Amino acid sequence: MNDDAERYLEFSKKWDPNDPKHTVLTYINVGEYVLDVGCSYGSFGKRLVEMGCECDGVEFYQPAIDKAKTILQTVYQIDLNDAQGLGRITKQYDVITFLDVLEHCIDPNKVLSTLNKNLKSSGRIYVSLPNIVNFIDRWLILRGRFDYQEYGVMDKTHLRFFTKKTAIQLVRNHFDSVRCVAFTPRHPVLKPVVKFWPTLFAMQFIIEGRLIE
Repeated sequence: MNDDAERYLEFSKKWDPNDPKHTVLTYINVGEYVLDVGCSYGSFGKRLVEMGCECDGVEFYQPAIDKAKTILQTVYQIDLNDAQGLGRITKQYDVITFLDVLEHCIDPNKVLSTLNKNLKSSGRIYVSLPNIVNFIDRWLILRGRFDYQEYGVMDKTHLRFFTKKTAIQLVRNHFDSVRCVAFTPRHPVLKPVVKFWPTLFAMQFIIEGRLIE
C-alpha cells in the first residue's frame, strides 16, 4: 500500500465534529441496506450495523479490506476508476454513500452512472464533496497560490474540485431529485454562518440524490 493510501485510510478512522458521516447517519433509517463506497476500515459501516442496518463496502486496499470484512457483510475489492470492476456488484441497496470519495476519481460521472443501477426503486445516494471556493482557498488562489496539502480541500490526492453548483450538477446528471442536505464548516466557529453563505464558508457539501418511481 502506498504512503498516500495509508495516510488517507488512517485519517478516515478519525471522525472530527464536522465529519459528514455524522450528518449522513441521521438520514439513514433502521433496517436499510447500505453500500458504503470507499468504506476504508469500516468505521462508518460499524455505526450503521450498530443502528440495525445491513452494510456492504467497496474498498481497494487490502489492509483496509481485511479490517472491514470483520464488520461488513461483503467488501468488494474494486478500483473506482475501473467501471468494469464496479459492474461486478449486482446487489440492490436502499442507500449508497460516497463520502469524501468522488473527488479522488478520474471520472466521478462514470462511477455514479455505473452504481445507480444498484439502487432499489426510490433508492437514494449521499455524497460529500469539497468546496474549492471556500473563503480560505479563494484568498490563497487570489494571491496566486494553489498548493496541495496533506488533508482538506487541497488534499494532494484530489483529482476533481467542486463548487456548490458543480457538486449539485454532478448528482443531478444521474438522479431525478437532488438537494443539498447540509454543509460542513471550515472551522467550528463558522458553524452559525455556514448555512447562510455556504458557497463562501462551507468546507464540504452533503448532497442527496433520489430516484423517483
